[in-house]
Amino acid sequence: MSAGSDSQRMRPTGPIFRLAAVSWPSRRSALPAWKKAARRLPRLQQVAYVQRAVNAHIRWASDATQWGQHDYWASAAETLQHGYGDEEDRAIVKMRA
Repeated sequence: MSAGSDSQRMRPTGPIFRLAAVSWPSRRSALPAWKKAARRLPRLQQVAYVQRAVNAHIRWASDATQWGQHDYWASAAETLQHGYGDEEDRAIVKMRA
């Protein structure tokens, strides 16, 4: 078996990993859409779904680049509005979900 086929087998697939479609003009509705989609899943799958949704839709950017500060903890609304954030910002969005 090749390494490529092993990595493909390990990649999560299925309906729990299909993200709620949210167009960028409606970023504010992303969090409610993710919550609604995750509610019907078992608890562990909810966590995986939110993790994947946030990581897919929030691109990484340093606080210095985005906010001009060494360390800034953006609210979930700020992060969703901008579409960028560092690890703390992503964590805040995940906690809100």
